Amino acid sequence: MERRKKSRYSRIILLLTILLVVILTISLTLLYYLNQFKKPVKTLVLKTNVTISEHKIAFDLGHNDSINFGTIKRGSESKRSLILYNTFNFPVKAEISCNGSICNLLLFDNEVYLQPKSQKDLEFLAKANPFEVLGYKEGNITIEIYRAVVPKNYSTKP
Repeated sequence: MERRKKSRYSRIILLLTILLVVILTISLTLLYYLNQFKKPVKTLVLKTNVTISEHKIAFDLGHNDSINFGTIKRGSESKRSLILYNTFNFPVKAEISCNGSICNLLLFDNEVYLQPKSQKDLEFLAKANPFEVLGYKEGNITIEIYRAVVPKNYSTKP
């Protein structure tokens, strides 16, 4: 009788151990998969600048790795656009942020979704209020691309 209890106890311990290993494996796999959505798959950093002037207006075509707004007068604005391509085979979310002295002048979408192999026009508007401090403002625009789950009916058309 004592032997049967030990045998039964050993089987229960074995089953619980196997169940624990299976649960742990599934949990780690799920954690790894969910963590893939938190890390950017690509990061772009673009330099940006604008000069606020009292009288003169000028434009600057800049370089491929920057967004230059040129020179604008107080109370005016300048707009620049770029095309963001999703070259991945999965949907992505682009999170756009800014740092530097230019940021309080910029207007842009903070978050954009793209389906695989699609594109989206991103517009950046530098807007100087009538009392803006004159001078040169600069900073960086950072675009972080993440894996995303996008609803099927979400439109990527402009």
